[in-house]
Order: sequence, then structure tokens, then C-alpha cells
Amino acid sequence: MNRLSCNPQLYRRVFLIVFLFISGSKASAQFYAFKVDALGLLTTTLNVEASVVVHNQWSLHLPVKVNPWKLMGKPYQYATIMPGVRYWFIDSYSRGWFVGVNAVAEVHNFTGLVGGNIDYFSHNHRYRGWGYGGGISGGYSFPIAKRWNIEVEAGVANLYIDHTIYQGSDEGRKIAYQKGFFIVPGKIGVNIVYLF
Repeated sequence: MNRLSCNPQLYRRVFLIVFLFISGSKASAQFYAFKVDALGLLTTTLNVEASVVVHNQWSLHLPVKVNPWKLMGKPYQYATIMPGVRYWFIDSYSRGWFVGVNAVAEVHNFTGLVGGNIDYFSHNHRYRGWGYGGGISGGYSFPIAKRWNIEVEAGVANLYIDHTIYQGSDEGRKIAYQKGFFIVPGKIGVNIVYLF
């Protein structure tokens, strides 16, 4: 099977975590935000992030990303959750810089997008497995209206990845099993943010 399994219990748990996350903390002048990553949408990745301000310069974040599709006819499927915290150098969601740390948990089933004889993420192989770890990020927030911001964010993550490598982009023969720590791009995005 070359698709990620649809697991209704997983979706219910993610919804419950998001609900508890949003309703669980209290702060003076508290507000919430929902955002989507416009760059992620360009790659057909469905994504949403909920966040809550817990102090003038601190906020909690819970992004969820799912890509159940094929890209250029090849599997490019994954599901990721990245709970984290941000420190804002001025005030939360005001114009200015922020830094963050986050945990990462993901499952994947994709064909590499690079050519040549590169052992990792080769376009001749399919990778199916999971990973977990943590990352750091930084970015800048631009208020564009009373309730709307745009954020630019980039970061790196150190993930423990455990996956099986198959020959070809479909259900080819199993050729290797790979696991270990890898430094990978982490949070990279242009977020459209709604504040309430």
C-alpha cells in the first residue's frame, strides 16, 4: 500500500489535543491565533496551526501538517505534528523577531526528489517510516491588519528517522533499512495568521 493509512482515532486524538491546548491556559490580555503555511499549501500540504499567548513575550504553538497526495506522480505523503514554544523579542504577534523550539513527530511515505547516486532521498527510491526529534526556528512577524499577520519562519531539526527503503517509487522490492539521527530542514514557511 503506497498511501498513509487513514486512522480516525488518530484524527480524534489530534483534535482533542488541539482543543485542550486552546482551552487550557490563561493569561492576561490572552489571545489565540490560527494560521496556515502558504508555502505548504503550494506543495498541496494541508496544514493548520493553533497558538495561544501565555505571557506578553511567550506563546505556545501546535502545528499539524498532512500531505496524503502524490507529487509529480510519485508518493510524497507524510503527517507531522510539531508542538512548540516561541519567545517574542517585543510582544507576541507584534511587528518583530521571534525564536522558537519545538518537538517533532512524523510518519512518511515518499519518493526522493533529487537525482543522481545520492544514498539519502534519491529519486530512484521510496522511503517509508517514521521519525521524532526536536528543532529550533526563528522568524519575523508583519501585522497587516488588526487581526491579520504574516510570518516568515525558518529552522532546522534533528530527527531520529527509522524507515525502509524500496527500489522505485511504487511497491518495489525492499533494498535497505535505515535508521539514525539526521539534521533536516525544520519549520520553513510563510504563515498567514488570524488573531482573535
